[in-house]
Amino acid sequence: MSIAIYAVIKPSPTLHVLTCGMCLGVLSIAAAVALGLVGQLLPPASRILISVCCIFIAFSAFYQRLCSRSEFHIHISGSGQIRLAECKPAGPGSTNKSSSLAKMGMEARLMPATTIWPWLLLLRLQLDDRSVVVVPIFPDCVPANTFRTLSVACRWLAARDHSMKY
Repeated sequence: MSIAIYAVIKPSPTLHVLTCGMCLGVLSIAAAVALGLVGQLLPPASRILISVCCIFIAFSAFYQRLCSRSEFHIHISGSGQIRLAECKPAGPGSTNKSSSLAKMGMEARLMPATTIWPWLLLLRLQLDDRSVVVVPIFPDCVPANTFRTLSVACRWLAARDHSMKY
């Protein structure tokens, strides 16, 4: 069997909304602790410290999500070779409004901890330089037929790698 696919994976609006919801939940926990609705037995200084830590966690998670919004170009050849290119958006202070390709066309290997569900793909890829990249793919990142084809290709790669080990 041979599966070849090229896909452009855009940042997921669903993942962004889920991250914002998580951050708002952590901020509401911070407010509840600070106002004494939760943890009434704690001294006020401890409640304030816990609230400040929760606020820091919420804003740092939101900031990390904003910084990691990049586009990926993935190519899976018929023989199962994966090439990945990350397309970083131009920074706010740059004069060039186009995005730049970083790590252009590096070979990657699908790692065993990859998650393949019908509504989510978490591709855990090890690049040539031994770094690991996790590419979250929701159905809203790519067209529906591309998501299905990419899911089948990743299942095929995972099954092929599993059968080669045993």
